[in-house]
Amino acid sequence: MPLWTITKIFDQIVSGQHTIVWILNDGDKAVCCGRFVGTKKDGSVVDILFADELQFGNFKIEKRRVYFCQPE
Repeated sequence: MPLWTITKIFDQIVSGQHTIVWILNDGDKAVCCGRFVGTKKDGSVVDILFADELQFGNFKIEKRRVYFCQPE
């Protein structure tokens, strides 16, 4: 799915919930995977898998990269 499509989808979200399926942590780095299910302004449902890559420093998230996959 092109990046611009993801941006358009999330600009239209009115509500939703993230469900984290698993987390892997190694020192100052972590990865979590899960699913986001939400509702768009037009009432249609969004169901997207995600993975977040995180890097920590000073007890905060310093870097975050998010990957999305929309099941077909």
